[in-house]
Formats: sequence, structure tokens, C-alpha cells
Amino acid sequence: MASEKQELDLIDIVKDFFVWIKNLTNKIWNGLLSFIRFSFQQIKILIIFFILGIGAGTIASLSYFRVYKSDLILRMNVSDAYTFYGYTKSLDAQVVSDEPLAIKLSIPDSIANSIVSIKPHYVIDNLCNGTP
Repeated sequence: MASEKQELDLIDIVKDFFVWIKNLTNKIWNGLLSFIRFSFQQIKILIIFFILGIGAGTIASLSYFRVYKSDLILRMNVSDAYTFYGYTKSLDAQVVSDEPLAIKLSIPDSIANSIVSIKPHYVIDNLCNGTP
């Protein structure tokens, strides 16, 4: 008894592909209907979580939770990186000291009070562009 090999034509492949698409669509549709049915059965829990989500979003959007971060890229034309690091370190120490930062930077007190820290970032410079 010789086993016969079943050939697969292009028409069979296309037909199987469309059957697969139909089954996938049916599964997605059944999943969506199951989700809607579950939603209506558990409407009280969904409303509670919806209200909790709105409350948490409102609390998170209040202004006293906001923290702004900014970066500044500075090209030093006058001095080297070590001098700039010293200036930045003294400004960062000024943020927490008793002497107001607003006087040192000549900015309004409202802006100076919102500055949390001033930190330098180190960049490797291979001196290929003629900077000191």
C-alpha cells in the first residue's frame, strides 16, 4: 500500500488562507462580544474603577506634583571644562544655601525658588573642532 502524496495547489493555499482569515475574524468578534457582555455584567466594578481613574488623574495633574527638567548645551569659548564645572558647582551650592540664587543670577525670586538643582554633565571632547 503505497501512501499517496497529496499535492497542494495555489487555489488550495488561497482557500486555506481565507478560511484562516474568517476564523481569525470570528475569534476577534467573539472576544469583543465576550468583553462587552462581561462589561455589562460587572458594570458596578467598572464604574468604581472609572471614578478612581479620574480621581487619580486629577490628583496627578495638580501643579504641586509637576517637576520640570531642562537641559542646556553650552559651548565654552572662554575657559576650560574644569572652570565651568567649578561655576556650576558653586551655583548648585547656591540653590540650597541661605544666600538667594535670584541675586546671583539676577532673576525674579519666583523663578529662583522653583530651581531644584543645577548639575553639570560631562562631555568627551577630542579637541577636533578647535575648542579649548
